[in-house]
Amino acid sequence: NGFDALITAVAHKDTLDGILLDVVMPSFNGFEVLQRIRKNNDLDHIPVILVTAEASLEKVRYGFQCGMQDFIMRISSPSAVPSAMEMMTQRISAVVLTMP
Repeated sequence: NGFDALITAVAHKDTLDGILLDVVMPSFNGFEVLQRIRKNNDLDHIPVILVTAEASLEKVRYGFQCGMQDFIMRISSPSAVPSAMEMMTQRISAVVLTMP
């Protein structure tokens, strides 16, 4: 449930290292939740990976426009999640290290 996901993110804002967010959810879909996260000053810095069964180019582009860091195909093995999170962390660390 997208509404519940948003409420949970706000409640745990100080302990979240990242958010894994399904695109297909009732109430708000993953894109709507992501947009609300990016508009919230307490959450806008938290990296988000979207999980989707349909990774069409249009949806992937839209996800990046909304502020996602990466996406995982739902058909992927559950073992892909830690790898994606690690890669995201490395990219974020590299950006921080190269900033003046």
